[in-house]
Amino acid sequence: MAVLLFLLFLLNSSSSMASSLSFSAEVIPWDSPKSPFYNPNATYALITSKPKAALISPNWGKYLMRLTVGVPAQKMTALIDTGSHITWFQCLDCLHCYTQNLPRFDPENSNTYETIDCDTDICNKINGHECDDNDLCMYNINYGDRSFSIGTMSKDQFGVESKGGNHMTLPMVAFGCSLYANGTFDEEETGTIGLDMAPISLISQLGDYIHWIFSHCLGRYDDDNSWGRIFFGDGATLLGTPTPILKPKSAPHPFYYVNLIDISVDYQRLNILPDRFLARPNGRGGLIMDTGTPLTYLFKDVYNELVLKLTEKVTLSRKQQKSDSLCYVGEKQDLEDEESVPVVTLHFEGGLNVDLQPWNTFHYWDVGKVCLAIKPVSNSEMSIIGALAQQNMHVGYDLKMKEIYLSPADCTLF
Repeated sequence: MAVLLFLLFLLNSSSSMASSLSFSAEVIPWDSPKSPFYNPNATYALITSKPKAALISPNWGKYLMRLTVGVPAQKMTALIDTGSHITWFQCLDCLHCYTQNLPRFDPENSNTYETIDCDTDICNKINGHECDDNDLCMYNINYGDRSFSIGTMSKDQFGVESKGGNHMTLPMVAFGCSLYANGTFDEEETGTIGLDMAPISLISQLGDYIHWIFSHCLGRYDDDNSWGRIFFGDGATLLGTPTPILKPKSAPHPFYYVNLIDISVDYQRLNILPDRFLARPNGRGGLIMDTGTPLTYLFKDVYNELVLKLTEKVTLSRKQQKSDSLCYVGEKQDLEDEESVPVVTLHFEGGLNVDLQPWNTFHYWDVGKVCLAIKPVSNSEMSIIGALAQQNMHVGYDLKMKEIYLSPADCTLF
């Protein structure tokens, strides 16, 4: 009997181990020397002056993940986006898509590629899905800047190059094969890795394999020698005091909602109302964590209070703007000096306090000019903690416990 129990234990253990995944992938700033889109002379002003530049989420400030799709493997480089649900790539047979410099995914060259029928559980998990004339599942995703992607839901083998150069094959993953895409996309964009909590996101598809945990560490965007990683499974970092992930009943989408209860500038509180950033009963408002949005957006009344306090504390010379942006005469090195630009602290529900360094709150706009990386939004919109505010931080997500962890880190060490 003892031998039988032991054998059953080994069987269960090996089965459990086989169903677990722990891996990581390098994350690079869109304009890093490691990126295929690197421009050593680029500044925010130069990039956003391009005719097709996005008004809400320019390519500048975005972070990319390398992966492979298909067998044999086709290399892809796509935006990591915790504010998006569908993973998609432009496909070779795209009917009406933006110009893309890197190769598009070619389904015909993958031995493992499959389309997804309309009458399937996967298709039914996609809000607003439709069926084409061949009864294939079609997705339609729209972004806050009015960009969109429409295409065929598909499945194929994903792979990543984990730390140490080892290639890890993942289970078959459902993704969008984009046939129509337009808006503010640039020719350097290849697609998106959807990492929110929707049933179709990459995180949800791999959920049981990665024990529903992942984390990312985004390197300094203004440092050519900086990079980061994204971790899935047991290798994810969950450090410090967490803040709860909220699930507003009226929220239109399963974003990573959190509650910001106050903000400090140079360790002096603004004393905002502790429920100011909670989503309202009509579904509007709220605050989310989003790596797909470079800048941070705060409700206008809170933004105005923050700007007022910053103008009292920043010691750099104010630079007059035609726009309402808060800018100063300065260079990159001025964003290393807390004497010039004070620390801004975010106080979250649950006791989590996060210090934003000068390079989290300001960005190098152009030669001799640094500007606030925070913008105002109306009360009818969402507030967002964007990617630049998350630089050099371990941001860990425990989806079973519904908690998010944020802790300072040097992301180049991982």
